Amino acid sequence: MSSIKIIRIDKAPKGKKKYDIYIDNNKIDLISEGEKKEIKLTSGRHSIYTKFRWVRSQDFSFEIKDSETKFFIIKPSYFEKKYIIIGIIMIAILKISIGLFKKEVIRPYFIPIILYSIVAFIIMLYPVSFGHKNYMIIDEILEEEYIIK
Repeated sequence: MSSIKIIRIDKAPKGKKKYDIYIDNNKIDLISEGEKKEIKLTSGRHSIYTKFRWVRSQDFSFEIKDSETKFFIIKPSYFEKKYIIIGIIMIAILKISIGLFKKEVIRPYFIPIILYSIVAFIIMLYPVSFGHKNYMIIDEILEEEYIIK
């Protein structure tokens, strides 16, 4: 029988949450931050993805031979942090703009700043909306990398 070994690397605040592991669209197991799992499989073509609430990784398809072991890593994509930072900066700019607007310093520029802030807020929500299938990454690794981690 073949098997896959999976390790989850995640230092994000949600690291204490368990991710669901799906193989061939069936929920097989749960994995916590830093945990290693071994799952037995039949030989052939399979797909794997992980899911946490409504966010997930993309499907990763692989072929496994009889008595073969493949190694996978689950890690955060980190792209959501970029969007959150953009959103926080824009909220700060908006707050400063409102303060200056009250003093009539930037009244002519207020509408563009508001529109820019709304766009930044929408961008900040991308990881948990349209980008929900890219929230985490699952990738095949070498056995040596699996042992080191």
